[in-house]
Amino acid sequence: MTRGLSKNDISDLDFVDAPELESDGQSTFLTGFTVVSTTSSTKRVVLLDVHIINDPDQRVEPTDIIILAGTTGADGVYTVASVIDDVTLSVEEAIADSTGGTASFRWPPGASRVGLDPTGLAQTTAHNVQDAIKDLDGAITGGGITEAQHELLDTLVHEIDESSYDEVTYGSGNLVSTYIVWETAAKMKKIREEQYTYAGSKVSQSVTIQYDGTGAVKMTVTETYTYSGSRVTSVTRTKS
Repeated sequence: MTRGLSKNDISDLDFVDAPELESDGQSTFLTGFTVVSTTSSTKRVVLLDVHIINDPDQRVEPTDIIILAGTTGADGVYTVASVIDDVTLSVEEAIADSTGGTASFRWPPGASRVGLDPTGLAQTTAHNVQDAIKDLDGAITGGGITEAQHELLDTLVHEIDESSYDEVTYGSGNLVSTYIVWETAAKMKKIREEQYTYAGSKVSQSVTIQYDGTGAVKMTVTETYTYSGSRVTSVTRTKS
């Protein structure tokens, strides 16, 4: 007679069901277990009166998350490394020696169970979607490129896309001495300022000052002009 398959013939490791794939890493599927002890040298956790391997409704597997509470020194969240027997498992992270407390289990994020080929990807070498997303998130620190990287981009200056009130002042000879970009007409906070120095009627130097969001000086660029007759032949620019 041909014998059919039973639950004991099938390992839970062979399947990833819908609740596991939908998990956000906060989905508790087992709770209230008593902890006998944890051992730092072996990273083992021993539980009481459970069947984490042989009970089909209480199976724990590697990468599941175990949360310990009320222990004498090992409270925290750990990742299951291996299931040793019905009451014993090991964890990936370092764990202190302790006794007592309770244990609960969560499924890891479902995205950690979806494979990924990192070949040709610049920002990750991960082989699952969850870790790849972590790598990508880390690669966009600060919401994208850094301020230093942004400065190197060949783009139009920001003043084109800002609301402001511009003030022009004049010095001797009716020559422009400053061009100040204020946040509003109330002239409480400067955005940018250009200061001009002259040799006769020619601009010999201009200083552009950029202010930050608090109104403090952020950056200064000094431009020095060289002439041949009445024509500018070169400009030396220094950032500070």
